[in-house]
Amino acid sequence: MDGVACYAIVMIDPDGNNWLHWIETDIRKTDIKEGFTTEGEGSGKYIGPYPPEGTHRYDVYVFALRESRVLESIHFDAGGNDPDGILQELTVTEDGRNDNCIGYGMLEGTYESARQEDLSQESAAETQLKDEEKQDMKLKIGDTEIPVSWEKNDSVDALGELIKEGPLSIQMSMYGGFEQVGSIGQAIVRNDQQTTTKAGDIVLYAGDQIVVFYGSNSWAYTRLGHVNLDEGEMTELLGNGDVVITLQKEK
Repeated sequence: MDGVACYAIVMIDPDGNNWLHWIETDIRKTDIKEGFTTEGEGSGKYIGPYPPEGTHRYDVYVFALRESRVLESIHFDAGGNDPDGILQELTVTEDGRNDNCIGYGMLEGTYESARQEDLSQESAAETQLKDEEKQDMKLKIGDTEIPVSWEKNDSVDALGELIKEGPLSIQMSMYGGFEQVGSIGQAIVRNDQQTTTKAGDIVLYAGDQIVVFYGSNSWAYTRLGHVNLDEGEMTELLGNGDVVITLQKEK
């Protein structure tokens, strides 16, 4: 560019109260390569992005100047910088003219904090662990172990907590010709929704009763899981008298 004596580079984090990460006001080359250092290039100072959390934007300004300028109003590695104020300072020459900045451009990038990535990974690991814990709960009707697909919700988590110290046996009673119901001994978290059940469904009723269906009913329940057996098999297990069911951890 005609008339250019040097270039200035400024990098600011607008999401961090205009935190100043890079300032260089006397770059004399245009073929800057990866790994370029500002050492020996004037008043250069650089510190890389380090947002406390989340993803921050980083605005990199490049100014073409007639002469190098020393900026007085900047706060390096601190917030409170004004990009417009920096431009105004660069525009004024030493003898007071307002034509020092011939042109400028801006490039914006983003950076996600390593801490945020760690938190995301930890959260994913915790979720996976909870899901695995939910799946290691097994159900017996009498002495028969039953295949169950458990829901992923807080109520199933609470049941898992109840059986950490040992199996939970529940005396069930036939009701209505389509279900067996029994008390789990205490109330746990619930999220009741109007539900039409089918044979094999396992639900929580009123927060403290577990219901296993061999027929169908419509009521407000919290879903817990589903027995992977057909209606005939469920009727054979539950339709011939009261039973005891047992919840326990997989060994």
